[in-house]
Amino acid sequence: MRFMQVVLWIFLIASSLGFFASTILEKSYEAKAQKVQMVRIDHQAKNPLGQETVDVGLPALLIVEDDRPFLKNKTPLGLPMIDVETLHQKNGSIIRMETIQSVTALARVGCLLTICSMVFGLIIVRRLSSWIPPVPRP
Repeated sequence: MRFMQVVLWIFLIASSLGFFASTILEKSYEAKAQKVQMVRIDHQAKNPLGQETVDVGLPALLIVEDDRPFLKNKTPLGLPMIDVETLHQKNGSIIRMETIQSVTALARVGCLLTICSMVFGLIIVRRLSSWIPPVPRP
């Protein structure tokens, strides 16, 4: 019974650490994320004021490690713009904050389920140990 209690406590502590680690990881990625608009440059349009861009999707929270795909001008709402073609040509990588949030949410749910299971297991082992008489030693 003692071995079972030790194993349950180890899993309880490990899942608690996993819960807090996933929260810290998500917050560190949130600090790097910024709301940007992905655009495609229209090379056929003739605009004397600058490049003509076409929006690709809606603005999103993204983590972009490379500064090369960023354009100098901003959207009318003041959001930075990322050129999709440059991003693909330079093999740049972006991470959507939604992806990070969904993965860490699943990790936290798994850790919480493990914590609940281990607490329940510790309660059961404690009750069983009170019912089972100790083994006499020779």
